[in-house]
Amino acid sequence: MKKIIGIVVLGLLLSGNAYSKSYTGEGEVKLSNQVISNFENYIKLKKVKGQKADPGIFMITLDGSNSYYYYCSHNFGGGCMNNAGHAEVTACKKYTKKECKIFARKRRVIWKNGINDGKSKSQFKSKMSYSEMKDKLASLGFIGDAISSTTNKKKAKITKKKSEDKDVVAKLKDLKKLLDDGVISKEEFKKAKKKILN
Repeated sequence: MKKIIGIVVLGLLLSGNAYSKSYTGEGEVKLSNQVISNFENYIKLKKVKGQKADPGIFMITLDGSNSYYYYCSHNFGGGCMNNAGHAEVTACKKYTKKECKIFARKRRVIWKNGINDGKSKSQFKSKMSYSEMKDKLASLGFIGDAISSTTNKKKAKITKKKSEDKDVVAKLKDLKKLLDDGVISKEEFKKAKKKILN
């Protein structure tokens, strides 16, 4: 009898998790400023109506223009939206008048977009400032026009290289001017030029 009950409970747990995964968002989405502000409030949530509370699930519309969230009250034994699905997404849709999917569970962004894999790097902390949250959301591809973290790193390297090249050219021009004005000798010019180019 214990085996049968164990199998039934395990089956319910597994089916509940599979059910909730179908409501998790996927694909490219950019968050509106209002959604970013709502996400900050959700992440920093500690109390609701004077009672201790934690973030539960944060849902967004498929276009990233609106959001809706639930919190976990400590009054009810700390249970926290582990199998959120149809009812919660339906409530979001009713509130926003648009299709919704789950963006974050507790303080972890689980929406997969090619940059974010929903794992450790997508964890947010309640003590983060608004700008830190925005920067992290941008690095995960939810703000701006980020395509992927590798693309952004390549662009940053190219920009840095161009900046360094401009600095070298400027330094060489200044050095040549010093030579032309007779401030430094040809020997000093050659030594300084070698130092700049290395």
